[in-house]
Amino acid sequence: MSRFVLVSLLAIVVLSPCVASAQELQFSFNPPTERSLIESLKRTRIESSSGRPTLTEVLEMQMQVVVRRTGTGYTLVRKPLLLRRTYNGKPVQAIPGPIAGVVLTDETDINGQLLALHGYERLAKRSGRVAGAAVKNFVAQAVAHWNSRIGHFAGRSIQLGDVAVTRQSYDLLSGPPAWFYTATKYTGLVPCGSKRCLQVQFSCDSNPSTLGLAISALPESGYREAAHLQPAQDGLEITGSGHRLIDPDTMLIYSESAQRSIRTWTQRPGRAKVWKTTLEALEYSWR
Repeated sequence: MSRFVLVSLLAIVVLSPCVASAQELQFSFNPPTERSLIESLKRTRIESSSGRPTLTEVLEMQMQVVVRRTGTGYTLVRKPLLLRRTYNGKPVQAIPGPIAGVVLTDETDINGQLLALHGYERLAKRSGRVAGAAVKNFVAQAVAHWNSRIGHFAGRSIQLGDVAVTRQSYDLLSGPPAWFYTATKYTGLVPCGSKRCLQVQFSCDSNPSTLGLAISALPESGYREAAHLQPAQDGLEITGSGHRLIDPDTMLIYSESAQRSIRTWTQRPGRAKVWKTTLEALEYSWR
């Protein structure tokens, strides 16, 4: 499973009790309970490097999610409905089989902060991975995915037009993880079915200085923080952008679309270093 595909998924929509002023909103983790929701994800990855054929991978995933209230927070129980993968247009066999019957359960507190994740050991075993490394990888993906959509925002108040810059890790095949930065802007309210949705736009870059206007729009405290952002690591270039529609009253994600380009140095024995380029496109919803 790709580093960009994160097993847990979430997000955006209604504004009524959340509105403290004409331009201020508060994110509240309050998902609907005891009814089935559907997480849908489609990810396309195109990998290319000098002297090697281009590889195109398309992954489609759907999960049934039931949220239950507990005495201290929530549990989110996920059951796979679909996992379909193709390489260069050819279906990969035995993808649905390994995950059939696997149940993933996330526990959160009342504010939507992750407390525990269960079921990833079985997922790793079913996937034929080395248990320890695979479990660690799956859990890290799930935590990063959750925090980038829910954990870092739940309980926060924002102003329309605000810009926030956060740092995220990218797991390289060898060596320590590299860092990249994401600038997130809350652009406004748009129709979303029977609701009004908050539209969020974001851009990312491994070199924080190239985020340019996004960082310059930060308040003074943000300037001081931005001054301590570290430059990109040699041999890695990440750029990307996207948008998300989220309900701040529930933190359900009605739609998300993102594109990302990742360039890393790669070297085979006896060969010179060459750039490996990975283009990723993601479509996601949880509602």
